[in-house]
Amino acid sequence: MKLRTWKYYISQGFRGVFKNGLMSAASIIIVSACVFTVILSLSIMVNVDYVLSQIESNVGVTVFLGNKPTDAQVKVLQKKIEEMPNVTKVTYISQQGALEKAKKMWDTDTLDGLKEDNPFPRSLDVQVSGISHQKDVIARITKLQQEFENQIVNGEVETVAETTTIDPAQAAKAAVNNAVKEAGSQPTTTKTALLDKLTGTVEVQAEGTSATPVTEGLPTPATIQQENNEPVTVNNAPKIGDADYEYQGIESIRHAQQLTDTLMAIDAIFKIVSVVIIAILAIISIGIIMNTIKLTVFIRKNEIGIMKYVGATDWFIRWPFIVEGVIIGLIGAAIPSVISWLSYDRIVDYFNTHISVLNTLVSLKSGSEIFIVTIPVALLVGALLGAVGSITSVRKHLRV
Repeated sequence: MKLRTWKYYISQGFRGVFKNGLMSAASIIIVSACVFTVILSLSIMVNVDYVLSQIESNVGVTVFLGNKPTDAQVKVLQKKIEEMPNVTKVTYISQQGALEKAKKMWDTDTLDGLKEDNPFPRSLDVQVSGISHQKDVIARITKLQQEFENQIVNGEVETVAETTTIDPAQAAKAAVNNAVKEAGSQPTTTKTALLDKLTGTVEVQAEGTSATPVTEGLPTPATIQQENNEPVTVNNAPKIGDADYEYQGIESIRHAQQLTDTLMAIDAIFKIVSVVIIAILAIISIGIIMNTIKLTVFIRKNEIGIMKYVGATDWFIRWPFIVEGVIIGLIGAAIPSVISWLSYDRIVDYFNTHISVLNTLVSLKSGSEIFIVTIPVALLVGALLGAVGSITSVRKHLRV
């Protein structure tokens, strides 16, 4: 096709745009709304995916430890977590390390006064291979939390090489022996009688003396079952696994599972809503462009008749209308593209300024990274909307 022919097509296309100013303006506005929705949707989806990728690269679970576990117990706990499936790394963070990390995160020296009285607990930073595996790892650590608590409460001392267990019943017997030694005024008091006294059945009585209860130095639990050597329990105390139980080993487990699930749900819902809105606006845009081209065809019907009479081909007649639709689409796409490009960085700076925690945890893509993709897509969408509207209108209403 000759360059002169293309000049004719383009000049006729611009002529049609300006000749039907009102309809062209309506078409441009609708296309702009549709393309702006495309740009907004792409910008949000790209940023949500970017944030999720950042969370996934740093996805992990923080296990906060109490003061009671020894260093040996913590090492055993760390090894057990490292052996869990989908756990890539487990890092021990001391109280001093946690303080330094907080100072670095908040970029302030106001925490220097906490060196002597450090409130930050010890912790284990657990890195997970991916977001999809986080729930499984959290469930395993929660189960391990209860097992570890049993070791702490029952006095079990476990190391990597061996495990030493102190039986609560034997501890109670040792306490009774100490009480017998201290009860100098009751030399004939037996261990059995003392155990009976603990269960509330018999009073301790020395030879030639009146019954005198011996309670000093004895263990205080409500029941001691000597025959089956069951652990000492207090019936009214919260049990391990209860909601109100205060753990002494693993005090708490912190994770971002809820945030991750929320972001993924928002991303999925937003994609669906965006597709529906874009589809609706695209249909409206094509309809208005079709009416605009239809009006141009009606205005130029005499000129078209003459062109057909002298032997003009069908595509020679169609191309000016197609160019007109493409021009409308490109103008409609260029307007929201420029507005979005100029306002994006300002919006991101506003969020970073007023929501500083957002900038601390994650970052958003810059305007250049966003619009190097979205602007070509927006212009392509605008041109396609105009071309489809024009071709449909010409084919339906133009007898060529």
